[in-house]
Amino acid sequence: MKALKGFCHWTARIAGLISLGLMTLFFIGEGGTLFDASSLEMFLAIFFPGLVALGFVLAWFRPWGGGLISVGGLILFYVFHWIIAGNFPQGVAFIVFTLPSFLFLADAGFARMMPGGDCPFER
Repeated sequence: MKALKGFCHWTARIAGLISLGLMTLFFIGEGGTLFDASSLEMFLAIFFPGLVALGFVLAWFRPWGGGLISVGGLILFYVFHWIIAGNFPQGVAFIVFTLPSFLFLADAGFARMMPGGDCPFER
């Protein structure tokens, strides 16, 4: 169990850094400016990549809270995209970029299950 927790802990951190790096490269590749984006695109960017990236950073210190913020940002992105556009985003890229948040949640869950583990809500 301890090995699995360690795997989730470090894999989530490394994958989160890779995901943040790739999101940054995509942003720079698109011109690196938000001035050309429409108001709807700006609104959706609050949730993805905004909340997802914020959750990754927070998850380094509080895996449970950061993981929930990232997953919540992804869910809100899909919900508002469906409300605005009438369909869900195509492809799985958004989900793939958010996968580290599920590992952060697993890390927090394993920390809770281990003997002497603390509650993930307090981490």
